[in-house]
Amino acid sequence: ELGVVTNLVIFYSQEMKFGMQQIGSLMLLMFLVSILSHLVVGWPTDRLDRRVIHACSILIMACGSALLGGHSALLVSIGAVLFGMGWGGNYVLLQYLLTHLFRGPEMGRIIGCIGVFEAAGAGFGPVSLGAIYDMVHSYAPAFYGVAVLLACALLAATRIRSI
Repeated sequence: ELGVVTNLVIFYSQEMKFGMQQIGSLMLLMFLVSILSHLVVGWPTDRLDRRVIHACSILIMACGSALLGGHSALLVSIGAVLFGMGWGGNYVLLQYLLTHLFRGPEMGRIIGCIGVFEAAGAGFGPVSLGAIYDMVHSYAPAFYGVAVLLACALLAATRIRSI
């Protein structure tokens, strides 16, 4: 997530040739959609299967990342909105599911492991996406790669069962 978000301004300005006002508008829109998604996802989380909602959030984020690689102003804009929407929903559900799927003395270790993976991704993601851009002079492979990784996360998330 952070890898995509931290590289978007460079992608928009260097690869898409968007002006600063358009970049600012797209970034604002993505973050507003993410915040709105935080709030909206709370309602179905209290009423529906949380794992399905989490899976949908990951899928939406993966679709958004794939569309970012499309190099069309319309696809990139839709991709940013979808990525923000999925990001917001995923953020809410991940914490919720961790505390409800895992109980007992193991919960602290599991949450700690998840925290390590999140921190590693937060540090490695921006650098790796930037390195891919430096090698191929395009963010498309990086965004498609993130979409594939999110598809793998989706597969893993659908395999978690209640204990």
